[in-house]
Amino acid sequence: MQNKDSRVKPIIDEQQWQLVEEALGSSFRERVRVTLIIFDPFEDKQLSGVVTTVNTHLKEIKLSYDDDFSWIKFSDILSAYT
Repeated sequence: MQNKDSRVKPIIDEQQWQLVEEALGSSFRERVRVTLIIFDPFEDKQLSGVVTTVNTHLKEIKLSYDDDFSWIKFSDILSAYT
């Protein structure tokens, strides 16, 4: 059941997804900081860090930041930039 205040996740088009892939790849290969906008049903979240692991089988990345990390599913990423 969906809460009346929750939002529907937008569909990311091919061009936007290509930009996300480029930013994630740069962060992973070159160890540069990337900023991600992550979908949340109530309010999008912004996280910045370095992609340290890409798990293509589970379709997620490990984003490391400030002595911590988060596993983020590809499908939750709305945008990414370095």
